[in-house]
Amino acid sequence: MSYSGETYSLQEGCSDYWAASYSRSLSGFEWGQVFIWDAGITSSGNGIFWPARRCDTDLKYSDLPIHNDWHHDDGQIWSSALMEIWGDIGRDVTDILFLESHYIWGSSPDLRDAASAFAMADINIYDGAHLDLITSHFSSHELLYSQTTSGTLSHNEVWYGTVNVTGNIIVPYGINLIIAPAVTVNFSTGTDLTVSGDLYVMGTSTNPVVLQSATLAPNDWYGIYFNNGSIGYLRCCEINDSENMITVESGADVTMCDDNEIILQPGFTVELGGEFYAYVDASLSGGLAKVASYSNQNSYEIVENDENTSEDSAQTEQNNLQANYSLSKNYPNPFNPTTTFKYALKEEAKVTIKIYNILGKEIITLVNETQPAGYQSITWNGTDHSGNPVPSGIYICQMKAGNFTKSQKMVLMK
Repeated sequence: MSYSGETYSLQEGCSDYWAASYSRSLSGFEWGQVFIWDAGITSSGNGIFWPARRCDTDLKYSDLPIHNDWHHDDGQIWSSALMEIWGDIGRDVTDILFLESHYIWGSSPDLRDAASAFAMADINIYDGAHLDLITSHFSSHELLYSQTTSGTLSHNEVWYGTVNVTGNIIVPYGINLIIAPAVTVNFSTGTDLTVSGDLYVMGTSTNPVVLQSATLAPNDWYGIYFNNGSIGYLRCCEINDSENMITVESGADVTMCDDNEIILQPGFTVELGGEFYAYVDASLSGGLAKVASYSNQNSYEIVENDENTSEDSAQTEQNNLQANYSLSKNYPNPFNPTTTFKYALKEEAKVTIKIYNILGKEIITLVNETQPAGYQSITWNGTDHSGNPVPSGIYICQMKAGNFTKSQKMVLMK
């Protein structure tokens, strides 16, 4: 990893955060002050006494550079933002996200790359449970990239507040776009959002995300296009006034979730809640399917079958549809002591599901058998092969079936 520029400042800020996190866990006394030392006597005979760095400042990204030569001073922005988050969600969760984000950074991250990685860590481990708080603190320190309102994203971005899209948005391969809770995105006439990378729309039941036209006229923005190989995770998301709503190419993996689950073809998973209306386009042979979303719509329509179904019967309708290989996020997460995984098989296959600790040591094998096509679930009770309870920490669930392999992280917190 590079040790220059903002990456240098980030690493210094990380060291300060780690020290302050431990200090604050022991005592509230002066936890925000890190390191005071005497630099000695210079050749001119003057003594230099370096002031303390702090982890409780209101410094912002626009204040950079705080000192032209001392990158550790610039790191105060990062450590201060993390300690504010620490104050809201506690040491254990913040430390876990801090460590997880290091795996997402890349080779030469700057401070804003690290903020995006921290938000992504919360999605990976806690399904975005703390995203609104994290976004609030990072934005107050100007640690989030300016939101792209037209063109192609060049960095991982977190959208917050109100976003006014003026031109087509492209999320390229290798880039994540996270839309935080309570965000409203206003799309200008004729614009669309095309995803080749990853899109995470992280609304909550009390703070949904709204994607809508910037004008009152209906159907005048074109919707979201998920290209082959892209990933979409849309939770508590209202999509209004769009011509095409959502178009998903075969090979994309798109999840819309609230309460209920239904699997649609071809080749992607869609989890739907009571406010969603969904249909499979009749042109399946063209490799496309569409999912429409309307507020207060409590029915599903499978266009292929020309059948409207109630919310309850739509849940059973999935058994008549061919499943794709998939492994859903475990629930609950964090958990103590049990958590459940749902998974789907598109055909009969040998299935293995194993749990590993963060060091890669195998803890237990939950499934190791041939299973028929369809929908399955398995529960882990937080024990190892010998039935002994495992300690709190980060664990990895890995599923293999046919040529499909997927791993995901979870947190056991006692």
